Amino acid sequence: MARSNIAFQLEEMEPFPAATTKVRKILNGEDGVLLCFAATTPTDGTGAPGYAPGCLWLNTAGADVSKWYCNIGTKASPNWNLVTVAAD
Repeated sequence: MARSNIAFQLEEMEPFPAATTKVRKILNGEDGVLLCFAATTPTDGTGAPGYAPGCLWLNTAGADVSKWYCNIGTKASPNWNLVTVAAD
């Protein structure tokens, strides 16, 4: 693909459908899903197997809207922790 076509192709991309409780997978790697979103908060064991260690999950609705979760477990047994930012 020529570099001049990349901007056009990105501009023409269709957006993901509105989030539902179904997980929308954005980025997959050899070790499993690396980035996803859904209108739910993940629970430990959710999606096993399939979510790579380090996978980020964005909640898009409800009380936890806009919160990110990271799988600190394994692909076979995800352990979802809320991503927080330490104060300076």
